[in-house]
Order: sequence, then structure tokens, then C-alpha cells
Amino acid sequence: MFVDKEGIEVGKRFDKVLQEQLRQAGAMLVVMGPGWLTAKRGMKYRLRMKEDWVRREVATALRRGIYVLPLLLPGATWAKAEELPRELEALAKVQFLKVEEAEDVAGKVAKLVRENGLKLQIKSKGRYIGKDPSELTEDWWKYEIWLEGPKGQLDEIASGWYHFPEWPGDDRWQTLGARADYFRFKDKTQFDLQIEAHLIMRDGREVRLYHTAFFEK
Repeated sequence: MFVDKEGIEVGKRFDKVLQEQLRQAGAMLVVMGPGWLTAKRGMKYRLRMKEDWVRREVATALRRGIYVLPLLLPGATWAKAEELPRELEALAKVQFLKVEEAEDVAGKVAKLVRENGLKLQIKSKGRYIGKDPSELTEDWWKYEIWLEGPKGQLDEIASGWYHFPEWPGDDRWQTLGARADYFRFKDKTQFDLQIEAHLIMRDGREVRLYHTAFFEK
């Protein structure tokens, strides 16, 4: 686990260390106190300052599809998407965990990490070639989506669906069969792809996963 105030040696460029840690991170724990929405530096709200490092770190994690695990301390409230900068709007859709008074914070952190061991992954499989390519009037690209995680957690999944919440004209939920699936999109030079997965576990729990990927041809 990397903690910036403890993990950066004296004399090191903190910006380079943070960027390198973000490249290696599989998850980011974001601890939010009562004033996280209204904290200021001078006369400006920190959430609205593009140069604020906490904002930059969280935005980078969301953009790269790193697990962002929000932990709300006593007195903290959750945010709606419209209360956040555009690059942090996806944070409003992430399931959070709230710590009540006199609870064991360490225990909550362990629970949060344990319950978010599942990862939603996606990659391009190249140009799509159907049974009769001559019928295609435009170029299409094929993508694979799948779930990763501890075998015990994967075995607990009873069913799952996914969709693209911000893709124009396509709000259909598709079945995530056998923990994986393929889909295709028309050729684009570059684009951000946001995916939301809804899983039903065998014990009845519902788990939502989010992933944002950037593709450039």
C-alpha cells in the first residue's frame, strides 16, 4: 500500500512518484471527511482547482479504470454528479462505504478492499470480420470485456449485465455471459469508453463495477 506522505523520500519529485504509483496501482482508497466537498485553498474550492493533486489523482484513476474505493468518515456526505467537476462525475456512480461513529476504520477499509476484488477489464481485438464482410458498409472494431478477480469471488457471481451509460443512442443492457463477452463499434480515431456492469451474487448481493478506457487507432 502506498501513502504519499510516508512513501515519498525527501528530495524526490513528488509529482513523478505519484504518477508512477498511479501507473502501478490496482486500486485507490479515497478517504473523505465532512468537508471534502467544500474544502478551500484560499478563496477557491479545491474540487474546482485543476491543479489540486488530490483531484488530479482521483481523476486519473477514474480515467484509467483503476478501482476507486470511497470511504466516508463520520459527518461526510456523498455527492451528486452535478456537484462534481466533469472529470470526477463518474465518482458519483461508485459505491461507497460509510464509517459510523466508534466503528473500526481499519475493519471498514479491509471490508471495502475485500468486496471490491472484482475488476472489469476491456481490450480491443482488432477489426471485426463477420461471416460476410461485404455486407458491412463501414469499418467496425471488435472488443472483449471480461471480469477478473479471486476465484472465490468469481464463483459467487450468479448473473451479470453491462452497458455503456454515455454512449449516444445505445442504453441497452447486454448479458455478461460466462464472465466475458464481445461487442463491436464503428471505427473511430479515438474515444473514451465508459462501461457499467451490474452483477448479482449468489447470496443476493448486487455489485456494480465501472471502467473507463481510452482507445486510439
